[in-house]
Amino acid sequence: EGIVTDHQLVSWHSVVLDPAYVHITSRSLTEAAAARAALAESGIHAHGRYGRWTYCSIEDNLIEARELAAKLV
Repeated sequence: EGIVTDHQLVSWHSVVLDPAYVHITSRSLTEAAAARAALAESGIHAHGRYGRWTYCSIEDNLIEARELAAKLV
């Protein structure tokens, strides 16, 4: 309990993730919607964190995938 003081750091590694997370702005929302619409015209369904350019969990992705599958069947 509390702050650990009796351990010694023996190694570390730094990684720059560029970008680590999407940066949602009104402009990015507009551009992402336009990109999804263009993809949809070719029958491509963009979903998930990277497909929809949004923050979401794995559970959100599963729900979204099930909803899409139900619409396509």
